[in-house]
Amino acid sequence: MLLTSLLAGACSGSKSSGQQPQNLLRGAVTSSSDSLRLTREYLTERIRSIYEHVFGLYGQVGSDFSQYATLKATNLDSLYCTQSWADLRKNVAQIDARKAENGNPSVFLVADYWIMGQDFHLPVLQKVTILEQHHRRARAQVEWKDFSDHSVEISLLYERGDWYIDNFIDTTPPEDGFWWKEAMQQYVRQNR
Repeated sequence: MLLTSLLAGACSGSKSSGQQPQNLLRGAVTSSSDSLRLTREYLTERIRSIYEHVFGLYGQVGSDFSQYATLKATNLDSLYCTQSWADLRKNVAQIDARKAENGNPSVFLVADYWIMGQDFHLPVLQKVTILEQHHRRARAQVEWKDFSDHSVEISLLYERGDWYIDNFIDTTPPEDGFWWKEAMQQYVRQNR
């Protein structure tokens, strides 16, 4: 009962204002709150909360791509991704900017890993499935509808007192899928 009420409070917030959902647990990092956050139930609700916020922002933009810059200014990576992901993403963006300045249209970030594509309308979260969880590491699948059915696999790490996304894996390509973090690391190595 206590866990359910803590999760409800942790995942509540204003989605229409574009602000990060409030997290009641975030302020009190104790061994008992860490224990609650390391449960499968909390992890599922954390992912659901993240994607409901993300899709709420995308839904506000809808098909008005002139508002896309406003969406990106929200900096979802700093809110919901690990520090190592955010640092790597920043390096990739710097390389892309340098290439664009030099007239090279070949950039890495042409698709959006949050929605696994370039186009979106009104994404609606359908399902969160925890694939595996080992103490402070986890993998999950997130499914949504937007034009058609979509999904992404995410890797998460428990750091800074909560769960953060450390990798996005597009599972639609054949073979092993497209692992965004590894591809970004390779891109940075090749473009130093």
